[in-house]
Amino acid sequence: MKKSAVLLSCFLLTLWCPSQNIMPEDFNFKLNENKKVIWEMDFNYEAKKDSLVITLQNFLKKNFFTSELSLKKYHFFGQSNKVLLSSTKKMAVGARNPYKANIEIEVMDGNYTVTLTDIVFDGMQFDYPILGKKSVGASQIYLEDFVVKHKKPEFRSNEGVMSQLRVLNKDFINYFTMKHFNN
Repeated sequence: MKKSAVLLSCFLLTLWCPSQNIMPEDFNFKLNENKKVIWEMDFNYEAKKDSLVITLQNFLKKNFFTSELSLKKYHFFGQSNKVLLSSTKKMAVGARNPYKANIEIEVMDGNYTVTLTDIVFDGMQFDYPILGKKSVGASQIYLEDFVVKHKKPEFRSNEGVMSQLRVLNKDFINYFTMKHFNN
């Protein structure tokens, strides 16, 4: 009897206490002072600055998300092309639309830092044929609208938000990791 009570207690304790407290910072996201979401990550790549710029330039041109970036010395910048999330499971309806972001990449010897800001999803367009109204214009939806509390400068902590940040983080890492890249 004692053995089953202990097992039951352990089981209930694991259900009650989450095994990990995952935070947006674990997915490389942070908020600036204006409640704007920023994604930032350093990528190591063993090469000198000049060589890394050339390799990175070739890599970015072959990647649809980053193919339109401009280069000035050791700094790539510009807006991404629109893409969809790789997974929309547990996402808000608006997060299922294409999104784009402002991209900055700073190149140094042996690594490069990628910063994404203004992550914006296409808005939803609504038709009201019964009322005889034409489509209502679709306004853009900023990532902040999904993941930041309205009255406080902090991230929401529900599973839908964490799922969206997890998918975005995975997608961004895939877009910017140069594994076995050949010019």
